[in-house]
Amino acid sequence: NLVFAYLNAGRTDEALEPLQTLIELEESPDNYSMLGEIYINQGQELMSNYRVSGEVQDSLAAMDKFEKAIEYLQKGREIFPENSDILLYLSNAYINANKLDVAMDAFKDGVKQEPENKYYRYNYAVLLMEAGSYEEAEEHFLKAIEIDPEYTNALYNLAALYVKWGAELREEAEMNETGSTEYLDKFKAALPHLEKYLELQPG
Repeated sequence: NLVFAYLNAGRTDEALEPLQTLIELEESPDNYSMLGEIYINQGQELMSNYRVSGEVQDSLAAMDKFEKAIEYLQKGREIFPENSDILLYLSNAYINANKLDVAMDAFKDGVKQEPENKYYRYNYAVLLMEAGSYEEAEEHFLKAIEIDPEYTNALYNLAALYVKWGAELREEAEMNETGSTEYLDKFKAALPHLEKYLELQPG
C-alpha cells in the first residue's frame, strides 16, 4: 500500500525502497515486474533529458537505472522463468541498455514461450530488422499482424522494413548495374500496410 501511495502521489523515487523490502518479504512476479518497470521509466526519462541537455551525467545516470532494472528482473526471471511480464520488461531493459544481442535472445525465448504474443513477435522483429535479418523480421511482423490486424506499430514498421529493404536492393542494383527491379516489389509490398495504418491513424 505504501508503494502504491508513493506512485499515485508521483513520488516514484520514494517507492523504490519499500518495493525492494517487499521483494525480500514476498518474492512475487508482480513485485519484480513493478520494480523493473520503475527503473526503466526513470532511465528513459533521464535519456530524454540527455537528448535535450547533452549532459553526459544524465546519460550515465540513465544507464545506471537500466542496469538496476536488469539486475532485479534477472533475479525475478530466475525464480519465475515462465512469467511473460518479467521477460517483456527484461527485454526492454536490455534494449534501453544497448544490449541488443541479449535482448534478441530474450525475445526469441519469449516467442517460443508464447507464439501468439504479438508484443514478443513485434519486438523480436524490430531487433531482427536492425540487425539486417529482413526475411526473418518480415515473418515475425506478419505474424504479429495476423494475431492483431489493427496493430498499428507492426503495420508501420513492416512497411518501414519493406522501404528499407527496397532501398538497399535498389542501391545494390545501381552499384552493380544489374538492371534488377526486385526493389520495386518491396516498395509495392509496403503500400497496403501504410494504407491500413493511415486508415487506423488518419491524423
